[in-house]
Amino acid sequence: MESINFTPKTDVDDYLNNDFNVRVFQDLTEEESWEGKSYKGLFDPLAFFNLLYEKWEVVIANKNRPYGITSHILGLDLSKEKLHFLLGRLASLIDEKNEESRMYGEGYDEMLARCSEFLRNGYKKLENEISPEPKSPNNNEDEFINVKKHLETLSDPREKLKYLNMVRTEQTQNNIGFDFNMPSFRDKCNLETQKILKDIEIERSFSNTITKIQVQPKFNLSSKSGAKVNLVRVLDALYYLHLIEKQNGERPNKQEFMVTFGDFLGADLSNYSKDLSQALNAKSETHLEVFYKMLEKAKKDHDNKQK
Repeated sequence: MESINFTPKTDVDDYLNNDFNVRVFQDLTEEESWEGKSYKGLFDPLAFFNLLYEKWEVVIANKNRPYGITSHILGLDLSKEKLHFLLGRLASLIDEKNEESRMYGEGYDEMLARCSEFLRNGYKKLENEISPEPKSPNNNEDEFINVKKHLETLSDPREKLKYLNMVRTEQTQNNIGFDFNMPSFRDKCNLETQKILKDIEIERSFSNTITKIQVQPKFNLSSKSGAKVNLVRVLDALYYLHLIEKQNGERPNKQEFMVTFGDFLGADLSNYSKDLSQALNAKSETHLEVFYKMLEKAKKDHDNKQK
């Protein structure tokens, strides 16, 4: 393994500068995590963040050795519960960093994604050791009952077919298995490809049989110079505030979020990433100008209300 230089921090507040770290902090300090489990007291938060980001540097330096990284983590002198938590959060951190790079036009790192895959399978293996699932002859029947219950919550036939396609694919992928010595990575990718192609087939089938009603937008995006880029700037920030969700309570992906808002204004935002890249490449003053104006207006309204 390539050696690294890592300087631990001495104040946990130095880590609480992004949503991911705040969620991890809450997992370690609150009675119940977002997973419905209790990790309170498992690690001292500062000690865990120093360990987590030290291992992140290890991943960066050795990303072409996913098995070696996973073996290194599993070889740490920690309890199974602590290793389980570290593997899961490290995999999530990799995914978060990789998604940020892709979103800001820096590319998606396949080797980092593979490291995350290995770590997650180590996480699942430890989870089964810590809390083995009881095996029941009716296990498949119980699972299918849950599938049918979820289907009843979906009104769109397309969404029902896609959901069935997804669970069928996941079931097959899990049955193939994933062993560190003989990873079935190619098999899982092939199954995922088949699932995506099936989803496309479902969409095409419905497109050919259902006439969609085109609703004319009541508003239009201003023709003023820079309006579209400023709109993308504001929507990008709004998306990360997590104030908007689908009717079923799920969070939309960013592409869906942007396109839907664009449709509302009669604007094509399907290539929003290009406009966002242009916005982020501008000078800081230019990029933040629209937010300063919004802040100024909000402050003015508030001050007037206080008089």
